[in-house]
Amino acid sequence: MQRAVFALVLLVPTIVHAQEFEGILTGLAVRPEHPMDGPRADAETEAKPVGALVDWYPGLGGFRLSGGLRVNNNSVDLGSTPAQTVSVGGTAYSPAQMGRLSGSVEFNRFAPYLGIGWQGAMMGGRMLIGLDLGALYQGKPDVQLTATGAAPGLADDLARESNAITDKYGGFKLSPVISLSFTYRF
Repeated sequence: MQRAVFALVLLVPTIVHAQEFEGILTGLAVRPEHPMDGPRADAETEAKPVGALVDWYPGLGGFRLSGGLRVNNNSVDLGSTPAQTVSVGGTAYSPAQMGRLSGSVEFNRFAPYLGIGWQGAMMGGRMLIGLDLGALYQGKPDVQLTATGAAPGLADDLARESNAITDKYGGFKLSPVISLSFTYRF
Protein backbone atom coordinates (compact mmCIF):
# COMPACT_ATOMS: atom_id res chain seq x y z
CA MET A 1 0.00 0.00 0.00
CA GLN A 2 1.36 3.42 -0.88
CA ARG A 3 0.21 6.70 0.64
CA ALA A 4 -0.01 9.85 -1.43
CA VAL A 5 2.93 12.19 -1.75
CA PHE A 6 2.26 15.79 -0.77
CA ALA A 7 4.34 18.90 -0.95
CA LEU A 8 3.84 22.44 0.24
CA VAL A 9 6.33 25.08 -0.80
CA LEU A 10 6.07 28.60 0.58
CA LEU A 11 8.08 31.23 -1.31
CA VAL A 12 8.68 34.58 0.33
CA PRO A 13 10.58 37.00 -1.94
CA THR A 14 13.17 39.18 -0.25
CA ILE A 15 14.19 42.75 -1.10
CA VAL A 16 17.12 41.40 -3.11
CA HIS A 17 15.55 39.67 -6.10
CA ALA A 18 18.42 37.20 -6.46
CA GLN A 19 17.33 35.24 -3.38
CA GLU A 20 14.22 33.43 -2.26
CA PHE A 21 13.41 31.62 0.95
CA GLU A 22 11.45 28.39 0.95
CA GLY A 23 9.72 26.36 3.59
CA ILE A 24 9.29 22.73 2.59
CA LEU A 25 7.00 20.04 3.93
CA THR A 26 6.98 16.70 2.12
CA GLY A 27 5.88 13.20 2.95
CA LEU A 28 5.91 9.71 1.55
CA ALA A 29 5.21 6.37 3.15
CA VAL A 30 5.43 2.98 1.46
CA ARG A 31 4.48 -0.37 2.98
CA PRO A 32 5.78 -3.13 0.70
CA GLU A 33 5.55 -6.78 1.69
CA HIS A 34 8.25 -8.96 0.19
CA PRO A 35 10.10 -12.19 0.95
CA MET A 36 13.64 -11.89 2.27
CA ASP A 37 16.14 -14.73 2.55
CA GLY A 38 13.66 -17.11 4.14
CA PRO A 39 10.99 -15.40 6.23
CA ARG A 40 8.42 -13.01 4.83
CA ALA A 41 9.07 -9.45 5.99
CA ASP A 42 6.81 -6.44 6.28
CA ALA A 43 8.53 -3.10 5.73
CA GLU A 44 7.32 0.43 6.23
CA THR A 45 9.37 3.36 4.99
CA GLU A 46 8.65 6.97 5.79
CA ALA A 47 10.18 10.09 4.29
CA LYS A 48 8.82 13.21 5.97
CA PRO A 49 11.54 15.85 5.99
CA VAL A 50 10.60 19.39 7.05
CA GLY A 51 12.96 22.28 6.57
CA ALA A 52 13.99 25.61 5.12
CA LEU A 53 16.08 26.47 2.06
CA VAL A 54 17.68 29.57 0.62
CA ASP A 55 17.83 29.87 -3.18
CA TRP A 56 20.49 32.00 -4.82
CA TYR A 57 20.27 32.99 -8.49
CA PRO A 58 23.86 33.87 -9.52
CA GLY A 59 22.92 35.21 -12.97
CA LEU A 60 19.97 36.74 -14.74
CA GLY A 61 18.63 33.35 -15.91
CA GLY A 62 16.64 30.75 -14.05
CA PHE A 63 19.65 28.74 -12.77
CA ARG A 64 19.86 28.61 -8.97
CA LEU A 65 21.88 27.13 -6.13
CA SER A 66 20.05 26.00 -2.99
CA GLY A 67 21.18 25.26 0.52
CA GLY A 68 19.44 24.68 3.80
CA LEU A 69 18.64 22.40 6.68
CA ARG A 70 15.93 19.82 7.12
CA VAL A 71 14.60 17.98 10.14
CA ASN A 72 15.15 14.47 8.83
CA ASN A 73 12.36 12.04 9.74
CA ASN A 74 13.41 9.36 7.22
CA SER A 75 13.09 5.86 8.69
CA VAL A 76 12.40 2.21 7.87
CA ASP A 77 10.55 -0.23 10.16
CA LEU A 78 10.78 -3.98 9.51
CA GLY A 79 8.95 -6.95 10.96
CA SER A 80 8.87 -10.69 10.33
CA THR A 81 7.61 -13.86 11.98
CA PRO A 82 9.82 -16.65 10.61
CA ALA A 83 8.14 -19.91 9.61
CA GLN A 84 11.45 -21.78 9.31
CA THR A 85 14.87 -21.79 10.91
CA VAL A 86 16.81 -18.57 10.32
CA SER A 87 20.45 -17.61 10.83
CA VAL A 88 21.17 -14.51 12.92
CA GLY A 89 24.75 -13.51 13.66
CA GLY A 90 25.95 -16.90 12.46
CA THR A 91 23.63 -18.94 14.76
CA ALA A 92 20.55 -20.87 13.59
CA TYR A 93 17.30 -20.19 15.49
CA SER A 94 13.99 -22.05 15.16
CA PRO A 95 10.77 -20.01 14.80
CA ALA A 96 9.94 -20.74 18.47
CA GLN A 97 13.35 -19.49 19.62
CA MET A 98 13.16 -16.36 17.43
CA GLY A 99 9.56 -15.25 17.93
CA ARG A 100 8.66 -12.00 16.15
CA LEU A 101 11.68 -10.26 14.61
CA SER A 102 11.51 -6.43 14.44
CA GLY A 103 13.94 -3.86 13.19
CA SER A 104 14.36 -0.19 12.50
CA VAL A 105 16.70 1.99 10.46
CA GLU A 106 17.04 5.65 11.41
CA PHE A 107 19.25 8.53 10.33
CA ASN A 108 20.59 11.81 11.77
CA ARG A 109 17.81 14.07 13.06
CA PHE A 110 19.13 17.17 11.24
CA ALA A 111 20.31 16.97 7.64
CA PRO A 112 21.96 19.72 5.59
CA TYR A 113 20.81 20.05 1.96
CA LEU A 114 22.66 21.29 -1.14
CA GLY A 115 21.20 21.41 -4.61
CA ILE A 116 21.11 23.02 -8.02
CA GLY A 117 18.02 23.91 -9.97
CA TRP A 118 16.39 25.84 -12.72
CA GLN A 119 13.16 27.83 -12.80
CA GLY A 120 11.51 29.19 -15.94
CA ALA A 121 8.42 31.27 -16.66
CA MET A 122 5.40 30.26 -18.72
CA MET A 123 2.08 31.93 -19.56
CA GLY A 124 3.59 35.41 -19.68
CA GLY A 125 5.40 34.97 -16.36
CA ARG A 126 2.30 34.06 -14.34
CA MET A 127 3.33 30.41 -14.02
CA LEU A 128 6.77 29.17 -13.05
CA ILE A 129 8.08 25.64 -13.41
CA GLY A 130 11.18 24.46 -11.60
CA LEU A 131 13.39 21.40 -11.39
CA ASP A 132 15.89 20.83 -8.57
CA LEU A 133 18.50 18.11 -8.03
CA GLY A 134 20.30 17.83 -4.73
CA ALA A 135 21.39 15.70 -1.84
CA LEU A 136 20.46 15.46 1.82
CA TYR A 137 23.33 14.45 4.11
CA GLN A 138 21.52 12.17 6.56
CA GLY A 139 24.54 10.39 8.04
CA LYS A 140 25.26 6.73 8.62
CA PRO A 141 22.15 4.58 9.14
CA ASP A 142 21.49 3.30 12.67
CA VAL A 143 20.11 -0.27 12.51
CA GLN A 144 18.42 -1.89 15.54
CA LEU A 145 17.09 -5.48 15.57
CA THR A 146 15.00 -7.05 18.33
CA ALA A 147 13.07 -10.30 18.75
CA THR A 148 10.41 -11.54 21.15
CA GLY A 149 12.19 -14.89 21.56
CA ALA A 150 14.27 -15.61 24.66
CA ALA A 151 16.84 -18.06 23.28
CA PRO A 152 20.28 -17.91 24.94
CA GLY A 153 22.63 -15.67 22.94
CA LEU A 154 19.87 -14.26 20.72
CA ALA A 155 20.28 -10.67 21.96
CA ASP A 156 24.04 -10.76 21.33
CA ASP A 157 23.54 -12.25 17.84
CA LEU A 158 20.96 -9.57 17.03
CA ALA A 159 23.43 -6.86 18.12
CA ARG A 160 26.15 -8.40 15.91
CA GLU A 161 23.74 -8.60 12.98
CA SER A 162 22.67 -4.94 13.53
CA ASN A 163 26.31 -3.82 13.48
CA ALA A 164 27.04 -5.87 10.34
CA ILE A 165 24.08 -4.31 8.51
CA THR A 166 25.07 -0.81 9.67
CA ASP A 167 28.63 -1.37 8.39
CA LYS A 168 27.41 -2.85 5.09
CA TYR A 169 25.09 0.08 4.32
CA GLY A 170 27.17 2.81 5.97
CA GLY A 171 27.85 4.33 2.56
CA PHE A 172 24.25 5.50 2.23
CA LYS A 173 24.93 8.79 3.99
CA LEU A 174 23.53 10.91 1.16
CA SER A 175 19.89 10.78 0.12
CA PRO A 176 19.19 12.07 -3.41
CA VAL A 177 16.45 14.67 -3.78
CA ILE A 178 14.60 15.44 -7.02
CA SER A 179 11.98 18.16 -6.89
CA LEU A 180 9.58 19.42 -9.57
CA SER A 181 7.69 22.58 -8.65
CA PHE A 182 4.89 24.65 -10.15
CA THR A 183 4.19 28.18 -8.98
CA TYR A 184 1.28 30.37 -10.10
CA ARG A 185 1.40 34.13 -9.55
CA PHE A 186 -1.91 35.89 -9.03
